[in-house]
Amino acid sequence: MNNKEKLIAFADLLKNASWRAVGWRDINQILELGVFDSHYAFRNLDLFKKKESKSWLDVGSGNGLNAIPLALMFPNWQGVFVEKNSQKADWLRGVLNFLDMSYEVVNFDVRKMINKLERYDVITARALFPPQAAFKTLAPLLNKNGLLILFCGKDASVASNKKFKIMTHDYQIDAFGENRKLIVVTKL
Repeated sequence: MNNKEKLIAFADLLKNASWRAVGWRDINQILELGVFDSHYAFRNLDLFKKKESKSWLDVGSGNGLNAIPLALMFPNWQGVFVEKNSQKADWLRGVLNFLDMSYEVVNFDVRKMINKLERYDVITARALFPPQAAFKTLAPLLNKNGLLILFCGKDASVASNKKFKIMTHDYQIDAFGENRKLIVVTKL
């Protein structure tokens, strides 16, 4: 399967998941509002070179909405996907296997990772905690110059901090005119 076919297959797997993989009011919006969301968010940003290798942590990966599209967009990233719910972690492992994608899925609470030595160049999260709580929890896991990227609603914000550069990026999902925001935190 090519990347487009993988994204379409992924959307079908989300629609047919045995558990409620997504909470949209219309199951037919999964491809546009969910799977393509990462594309819309990154389309006008120049944060990374496509072929650049990065250590990457995706947090709250259960339904794969960040993990799978970003893994296809940035195939040189070395990813670890963390999901606290064991049913969702197992489901994500199965989806990755079906799509012939090799990434580690860890069934773990990310708040317990602070004591581990691993640090990451990129950390992504969608609707994990309120943005300020996500920043406080995840920022210590960044390498110097690492990026924390939070996919948020249009009104989200994170308080300024002198050890981090914080920027926001508003974007829109064209077909629905829905406004969303990325909060991008760089560890200085």
